[in-house]
Amino acid sequence: MRKITTLLLISTVALVLISISNYFLNKQFYAQSYTIYDVVLGNLGLLILCYWLAGLINYKKNKLLFVLLFSFLYALFFVALSEFLIYKYSGVAFVEQSFLHFELQALIVGFTINPFQYIVVVLAIAVFSVLFIKKIPPKQPSKTAASFLLSASLIVLFFAYGTSIGRLVINYNEYLSSQNLIKLKSQDILPYRSFGIQPVKSNDFLQVENPAIKKNLIIIYLESFSRFFVNNEKYPEITPEIKKIIDENGEFDNYHSTAKFTMQGLISSLCGLAPKLTAGNNIGEDLLPYANLPCLSDILHESGYHQEFIGGARKNFSNKEAFLKAKQFDRVWGWTDYNKPSNYQTNDWGLQDSDLFDFAVERIIHLSQLKKPFHVSVLTLATHLDGNPDPNCPKYKPEQNHHKFIDGIHCTDYLLGRFLNQLKQNHLLENTTVLITSDHGVFPVDLIKNLFGKNFQRNRLLGVLLDNYQFNKSLPIALYDIPSILLDSLKIKTNTGFINGRSPSALSMDRFILRESVLTSFEPSIKRECNLEELIERPIDPCENQRLLQINWGYAASFNSNDEKMKIDEVRLTSHQDQPEKLLEIFINGKAQTDKFLIEGYPLSIHERLRNSHLYVLVYDLKTKKILSRNTLRLNKTHLNNLGKYLNKDQKDVYTFIFVENTGLIEEVDSWRQKIIAFGGNDFLKNHRFYFGVYHNNGVGMKVKEWSFDKVENTDITIFDMP
Repeated sequence: MRKITTLLLISTVALVLISISNYFLNKQFYAQSYTIYDVVLGNLGLLILCYWLAGLINYKKNKLLFVLLFSFLYALFFVALSEFLIYKYSGVAFVEQSFLHFELQALIVGFTINPFQYIVVVLAIAVFSVLFIKKIPPKQPSKTAASFLLSASLIVLFFAYGTSIGRLVINYNEYLSSQNLIKLKSQDILPYRSFGIQPVKSNDFLQVENPAIKKNLIIIYLESFSRFFVNNEKYPEITPEIKKIIDENGEFDNYHSTAKFTMQGLISSLCGLAPKLTAGNNIGEDLLPYANLPCLSDILHESGYHQEFIGGARKNFSNKEAFLKAKQFDRVWGWTDYNKPSNYQTNDWGLQDSDLFDFAVERIIHLSQLKKPFHVSVLTLATHLDGNPDPNCPKYKPEQNHHKFIDGIHCTDYLLGRFLNQLKQNHLLENTTVLITSDHGVFPVDLIKNLFGKNFQRNRLLGVLLDNYQFNKSLPIALYDIPSILLDSLKIKTNTGFINGRSPSALSMDRFILRESVLTSFEPSIKRECNLEELIERPIDPCENQRLLQINWGYAASFNSNDEKMKIDEVRLTSHQDQPEKLLEIFINGKAQTDKFLIEGYPLSIHERLRNSHLYVLVYDLKTKKILSRNTLRLNKTHLNNLGKYLNKDQKDVYTFIFVENTGLIEEVDSWRQKIIAFGGNDFLKNHRFYFGVYHNNGVGMKVKEWSFDKVENTDITIFDMP
């Protein structure tokens, strides 16, 4: 009987491991090539390894080894089943998106969706792992055992990609290496402007020009909502409200996703680029992406808007609140803010959409009574896979018993129509621009293919603008064009732009939309070797597309919050080696800093430094031991007003370093001097042409060290003891 049980256990393990890997092989999901031989040999190697380890361990005598082997077996089976279940739920497996979402909230959601199945799987794996250890015949340590263990380990190593656990380790390591982006400067991206990558000014130099009457803005993000849901032939009248809205206002006829999931969609539609998220939990606590990149919300903040984001899920998922707060949202609402009773019937993620829209109406009514314009963004949940229809919504043809995802689409349509009617009845649409948009395309899972067919265009988005702003809506529009379109609609002008996003007036029918390869399709005729170095020309292939993305992400990463950590031991200001009579160089701990300074988000060239007068401000945080900013101001009237952004007299525990290269005339010199004096200085350009100062508010008062001099030549000031 024991032999039969053992045989069944081994056969089950082999069948599960091999069939899951073979499933992904048949789906051709992973880009890396592997064959049926890798699948069979890799998983048989794992099986042999488990068999001999279980036989060699005396679980009755050595509890620690038993726990270790149990943990190994549990992890092995859990990883294999997780790979399969992740793919069935989201259409991805062990790829970047999975690792970005690997957090507690995602596990809770998985449990919420299918709690019974979740518990059964967890317990079954545990029971199976214990049985496997106990039922394998005991073996004595020997050379034969050692040979089998070594051989099995080598087989697993060489054919690792054929196993689930091997794919997890390999792809996770590739994910980690992909996070190490090479930061690029504006001049590095100039050759790629024809592919929609352009330099932009940083937030430090943001300026806006407002219309006489400011309009309010409401953005409605429909979760995972494809344009092809609307009055689909297979499901007639599934979206009557959206159909009516399109008939009255038109739609973006050629609208494409530039994001794979919600956090990417929010960043793309707010910040005007195809984003890459470079930290676990999507956004790291101490490294917010694109903190200094001008986004729609930054521009609206500069224009005097009050801004709120209203979502039904937990706002800490993907660190959403931290990012939106950094991008000037005044309030971010999430599940824990609504104070619902303990018996409240949630959906998989939190607040039901009917309550979400009702709350949004309340907030909009409240904000409309304030004396400033507002921007409210609302994110729905009903169409998140695999469907979260609000129980208060009417079902789509209830007599036919459709899948709940179909009911979720119909529910979203119903609630959207009701929401707009409520706003209209309260006269809230009279001076308001409303955008209805998908947050990203729908996931390519079997559920969607079964419901809508294999040729379903999942990355075509729904986009409707309720406004009198007219433009050619048949143009190819991307999700990252939204900030430009909305600024045009609001008639707000700004001195910056967006890395990828463009105004419709700058678009043509043949414009290139930069997005990840999984979001687009390439002509099958393009079958050439990867172009890794040569000039990129259209049509491009997937390899060239990836090169463009890396360039795009490298430039965008230069706007991240600074992650450089150093303890300042020595600061030195000395004459520049190439131009000792005119230019200065600042070193921190022996590392040159001057070439890292930016002016309006752009590097400062030697030619520009020689031609104009400049003031440099470097801010260092003593607590985090990070350089917070390196910015350059041209000493003229235009930049005078920007100086106050860097001089925070009340900010404690920071060093502020200021130095001046005076190679020409200074406009408004007295005004510049007064601002520095107000900050705590005394000798700024008083009797000399050149200046260097170190400022530190130690909690008692401002401590300052200053140096003034007439010539740059032979300048060498070294500071070991800061004020």
